[in-house]
Amino acid sequence: MDLWTKMHAKQLLPSIAVMIILAIVLKVFIGKKSEKIRMIPFQIISVILVILEVIKQVLSIKRGYDLYHIPLHVCSLFMIFYPLMAFYKGKLSKYINGFATALTGALFILMIVYPNLIYSAGNIKNYFNSFFDFHTVTMHTIAMFGFFLIVFLDLYKFDVKKDIVYYLIILLVYCAVAGTLAQVIQTNFNNFLECNVPPIENLRVSVIDAIGGVGQVLYVIIVSIVDSIVFTIAYFLIFGANKLVKKLIK
Repeated sequence: MDLWTKMHAKQLLPSIAVMIILAIVLKVFIGKKSEKIRMIPFQIISVILVILEVIKQVLSIKRGYDLYHIPLHVCSLFMIFYPLMAFYKGKLSKYINGFATALTGALFILMIVYPNLIYSAGNIKNYFNSFFDFHTVTMHTIAMFGFFLIVFLDLYKFDVKKDIVYYLIILLVYCAVAGTLAQVIQTNFNNFLECNVPPIENLRVSVIDAIGGVGQVLYVIIVSIVDSIVFTIAYFLIFGANKLVKKLIK
């Protein structure tokens, strides 16, 4: 079980360095501007993500649609919640923005700890040979840049007590929908059908062999709980990072 590969180190570490440099430059030049100005870089990456997703869906339809391309993965939520955070200013914006913030923090954690779970070395190797590999790597990299933009440009006003309730409700609704459809159409959204981590997958199979279908239900529930824990850790990570940047870069 490789958390990182050489390909990930070559691609991801320079990408993160560039993101940090860009975020610092943006902080210096527009960090004290109005939220409307500070939100522009976030709006740009949101539009790019949507364009990439539209192209992916069109190409998938043309070649014979792959059910795995249905946007029901956790990372597919970036295509919904990033544009909403970037452009929507209505009554529900507090709920939306809190979830988008926790979501980008969760991606950041996984990209730092276990990037091989997000996309494979093969995706990186075939980056210029296949649009779908290009999309996988580019989409997750751009989405992770949202983490640095939120942190450095102070794009979200945290309300810890309320935020936790907001993002957990949205997350659990997603888990109920994606977890159910993963079983119905036998497609592995968010690892709800089977686990990409070999030791855990072996345990899942063993439990199902021992107690039957209820084992799969328990597995989906456990995945949902783990997602909730990761999102909560991610929320406080980005909350702390935002405070630290405010102290270090004024």
